[in-house]
Amino acid sequence: MIISKKIIQKAFILLCLFTDSFVFAASNNFEQIIQNEASKKDIPVALLKALINAESSNNPFAVSPKGAMGLMQLMPPTAKRFQVTDAFNPKQNIRAGTAYLKLLKQQFGSWPLALAAYNAGEHKVEKYGGIPPYKETRNYVVKILKKYDPKLIPVSLQYIQKSKVSNITKHNTPTAPVDIYSTPLFFNIEG
Repeated sequence: MIISKKIIQKAFILLCLFTDSFVFAASNNFEQIIQNEASKKDIPVALLKALINAESSNNPFAVSPKGAMGLMQLMPPTAKRFQVTDAFNPKQNIRAGTAYLKLLKQQFGSWPLALAAYNAGEHKVEKYGGIPPYKETRNYVVKILKKYDPKLIPVSLQYIQKSKVSNITKHNTPTAPVDIYSTPLFFNIEG
């Protein structure tokens, strides 16, 4: 049986329409889940949306090279810690991610530090006494705060200035701590 080009084109159009409808319906479901979990955990909705966008670009099936999964990019130990059985299930993923974010906010006392811990790990924020000296983490915090509340960016800079910053050699091996004011800050507030 030979399938004509027109049939394939029509099938492709229908598939695209179905896919767009599915994505639209799914994003509406995410919205409700986000609203519910943010309300339960006392997390600002705009902050949660900015975090999800930064983590997964709103893709519930996203997987990072390091193995983080779903909308809020849960690492397997974090998913297990919060009893997630399916990290690609938006409801489970957002429930666990918001519970973790709330815990981090309680532990560190501010959104910039909670975001840094969400990205780099709790132990790294503790180790450096503030936002760790990693370009990725600093850019991550600023990116989310720009979308949530740009007025908090100067607050996040204070947490960077309070942290112990190490010189990083070209092999990324930490050396002795140095004065924060002589160390470049690694983020681009423009982008």
